[in-house]
Amino acid sequence: MPYHRPLSVINSGHHRPAGRLIGRERQLALLDDLVDGLFAGRPARAGVSGAAGTGRTALLRHVLATARERGAVAGLASCSPVETGIPFSTASQLVAALHSPARFADLATGCFAGPCDATVPLLCDVFAELAADGPLVLAIDDLQWADAWSLRCFAAMAARPGPILLVAAAHGPLARYLGDGPGSQLDLPPLTEAETAALLREIPGAPGGAAFTTAALSIAAGRPAVLREIVTRWSADGRPPEPEQVPHLVRIGRAVTSARAARVRRGLPADALALLRAMSVSTSDVVLAGRLAGLPETAAAGALEPLVASGLVAAGRPAEPHLAAEVLAELDADARGDLHRRAAELAHGTGAGATVAADLLCAAPAVGEPWARTVLVEAAEQWFLQGRTSAAADALRRVLLEPLEPAERAALLLRLASMEVTRDPEAADGRLRRILAEPGLSTLPAAVTAADLLLARGDVETTRRAVAELRGRALVSTVESAVVDAPVSSTVDSDLVALGRIAEEEAAVDPVMPVAPLLWTARPGGPAEAGAEAWWLATRGEDRRRALDLAEQALIVREDAPLMPRIAACRALLCCDELESAAEGLTAVAAAARRRDAKAAAAQALLHRAVVNLRRNRPDDALHDLTAAGRELPVRCWHPALVPAYLAVEISAHLKLGRTERARRLAAEPLPRGGEHTAGQAFLLYARAELALAADELEAALAAARECGRILRSRQWVNPMLCPWRTIAGFALRSLGDGAAAAALSAEELSLAGYWGTDGAFDALRERAVAELRRSVPAQRRPAEPVPEPVLPPGRRFEPRRPEVLSPAEQDVAALAARGLPNREIARELSIALRTVELRLTKVYRKLGLKGRSALTERWATWTLGD
Repeated sequence: MPYHRPLSVINSGHHRPAGRLIGRERQLALLDDLVDGLFAGRPARAGVSGAAGTGRTALLRHVLATARERGAVAGLASCSPVETGIPFSTASQLVAALHSPARFADLATGCFAGPCDATVPLLCDVFAELAADGPLVLAIDDLQWADAWSLRCFAAMAARPGPILLVAAAHGPLARYLGDGPGSQLDLPPLTEAETAALLREIPGAPGGAAFTTAALSIAAGRPAVLREIVTRWSADGRPPEPEQVPHLVRIGRAVTSARAARVRRGLPADALALLRAMSVSTSDVVLAGRLAGLPETAAAGALEPLVASGLVAAGRPAEPHLAAEVLAELDADARGDLHRRAAELAHGTGAGATVAADLLCAAPAVGEPWARTVLVEAAEQWFLQGRTSAAADALRRVLLEPLEPAERAALLLRLASMEVTRDPEAADGRLRRILAEPGLSTLPAAVTAADLLLARGDVETTRRAVAELRGRALVSTVESAVVDAPVSSTVDSDLVALGRIAEEEAAVDPVMPVAPLLWTARPGGPAEAGAEAWWLATRGEDRRRALDLAEQALIVREDAPLMPRIAACRALLCCDELESAAEGLTAVAAAARRRDAKAAAAQALLHRAVVNLRRNRPDDALHDLTAAGRELPVRCWHPALVPAYLAVEISAHLKLGRTERARRLAAEPLPRGGEHTAGQAFLLYARAELALAADELEAALAAARECGRILRSRQWVNPMLCPWRTIAGFALRSLGDGAAAAALSAEELSLAGYWGTDGAFDALRERAVAELRRSVPAQRRPAEPVPEPVLPPGRRFEPRRPEVLSPAEQDVAALAARGLPNREIARELSIALRTVELRLTKVYRKLGLKGRSALTERWATWTLGD
C-alpha cells in the first residue's frame, strides 16, 4: 500500500545533518525504507510534489546520498524548460551520469540513432543492465519539464521488475506525468512558523534577532530552499546583523523569489502561462480569467492545476505581491495594453462594477467607446468619495485619452484640477491653463471657471496673462473674420474682463514679462464686472456710494457665477466699513465654493473673512477662519503670491491676543519664492511694523510701515481703510522726535478717510490702533503731540454726506429716528413692517457714513433738506 506521509521539513545537506528539527527523522524514514527495499529486491517509485522552494531537490539529494552510501548505483537528471522539446534529453542525462564517457558514446550511437519508438525499449534495457548488477536509483528533478519521450521511457521502466527505485520531484503528483501505478506520493507543505524559525537558527551565517526572523518568515513563506538562498546571499554581502538592515534582507528575498518564479514560468504550458497572465491582470475567478485567456472552461481548470502546484497561484491569485507585475512586464507594451483593454471589456460586460473596469482601463489604450468614458468618470467619483484622490485623478487623466466633445473635455479638466489641487497644485494649474489656451475650450463658460480658480489659488500673473491673450485672440478673430475661435458670449466675456481686472489689481506693478493692457469699459457690463469695479473704487478711495451699490449688485448673482468678483465685492464692503455685510457675503461665497469643490476659492473667502474679524477686533475668530481656510486647501498648496496675506492676518491676530513670541516666529519665517512683489506683501509689512512697535523697535517699525505705504501707493491703493499704515509710521516718527513728518502723515490719512466717507469709522479704527500701540510701547517712548486736523488732499474736495442722497422713504424713516422714536413706533407711524424699518435705517447709516442712531440724531439737527 502506498505510503502518504507529508514531509514538512527537508534539509539540503548531502546526508542527514547534525541537529534536530521537529519530526525530521520521522519525515525522512519513508525514503530510507524505500532504499532498504531495493537491497531486498523490491522495485519502487516515489513522487515528491510541492511548490518551488519547499525542498523537493533537497529530498532527492538525500535519497541519492543514502543510496550511494549503501552501495547502490544512483544518478540524477535535472530537467529544464529549454530542453522540453528535445527527444530523450532527460533520459540521456541519466545515461551519461551512470556510465563512462566512452560507454555513453557507444550507447548514444546505438540507442538514439533509430526511431524514437524503438529507442524507448533500448534505453529500458540499458537501465535494466545496471540493475542486474545491484540496486539502481534514478532521480529526476523538475519532472514537469521532462520531454515526452523520456517520460514514456520512465513509465516503461517503472513497470519492469528488478531493484530499481524511480524517484521524481515535480510540481504535481507523479501519476500526472507517468500514469497510474503503485508507489508513494509525498506532498511537501510549507514550513510552519516554528519550523522556519528553527531552521533559520541552524543555518550558518543567518542573522539573528526578532526583526530578521519576522522578515525571513514573511519572505520565505515556509519554503526552506528560499530561506537558505536568502541567507547565502546575505552572508555573501557581509552586512552587519542590525535592524536597519532588514530592508536589504527584504530586497534579497524579493530577488530570490522573483528569480525562482521566473524559472518556473519558463517551463509552463502555453495554456497555463496564458491563464497566469489573465489572472495577473484582473480576476481570481478562474472562469472569467479563462475567458480572458481564450480558454474553454475545462481547459482553464486544467491550466490552473500546474499554477497552483508550482506555487505561482494561491487562493485564486498570484502568490507573490509582486508576481503579477513581473508576469505582465514580460509582455511588450502593446500586448499589455490589449490584455487590459479586453479585461476591461469583460469586466464591464459581466457587470463587475465601474471601479473594477476603470482600474483596468487605466492601464489600457483608448477604447473609443462611450461606455469607457462613463465607467471612468463614475469610478473617479466613487474613489473620490472614498478618499482615494490619487486613484480618482488617475481615472480622469485616463478618460481624457478618449474622444471627447470640447465641453465635456473642459468639464473633465476642471474636475481633475479640483482633485489635483491638494496633491499637486502646479499640475492642477496646468489643467486650468490648458482650458484657457486651447481654442476649442477658451470660448466656453468653463474658461471663466478656469480663470476664477487660477485667480483663487493666487496665481494672478498667469490669470492676467491668460485673460489678456484670450481677449486678444477674440479681437483678432473679430477683426480678421477668421475662424480662430468660436464666438465668445457676452456673459463669458464680461466675467473674463472682471477676473482680468482683479488679477491686474493684485499682480506685480512691474511684471517680469510685459502683458498687453486689458481693455474694459467704464460702466460694468454684469455682476462680475460690478464686483471688480467696486474693488477698484475702494482701493482708490473713490465714490463710496457707487462702490457700495456695485458691491450689492455683485453679490446678487446666479449660482454658477465666478467667485473671485464676489470676494472682491466683499473686500470693497470691508473698506466701506460694512463689516457685517462683508462677513455675510464671504460666508456665502465659501459655501458656494464648497458646493463646487472649489477649494482655493473657499480658502480665499475664509482668509478675507479673517481680515473682517480682525477689523471687528475678534482675533480668535480670525485665527479660526485661518484654520478653516487651511482645511479647505492646505497652505502648502497655496500659490506663493497668497502666502504673505495669510501670514499678515496670523501675525496680527496673535499680536492682538498678546502672543508676541508666536507672532515674532511667524514674522521670521521665509516667504516662498514668488510672494515678494504682491499686494499681500504690503499687508505683511504692516503686520511686521505693528510687531516691531510692540518690541520697541521704532526704526524697524517705521521702515516696514513706509515700505508698506510705498507698495500700496505704487498701486494707487490710497484708501486708508485698507490698513492704517500712516498711523503706525506717524506713531514711530513722533516717538523718534519727528513730529512734523508724523503730522503730515496723519493729516493725509484723515483727509483721505474723510474724502472716502468713512471718517467716523476710520477714527474708531485709528483710535484702536493707537490704543494698542500705547499699551505695547514703553511710556518713555510714547509720542505726546496732538493729532492734527484733516487737510484736503490736492485736487480733491470733500463731498459731505447729506440727506439728499437718501430716497424719500429712507428720509421719512431717518427723520423719525432722529426725533428719538423707537423702531416699532416708526413702523406703526409709517404703516410698514418692523423689518423694513431696520433695513432702511441700515441703508441710511451706510449712505450717510454714520455709526448709528446717536450719530444720526446729532447730525440731523444741523442738516436742512434742500440746502
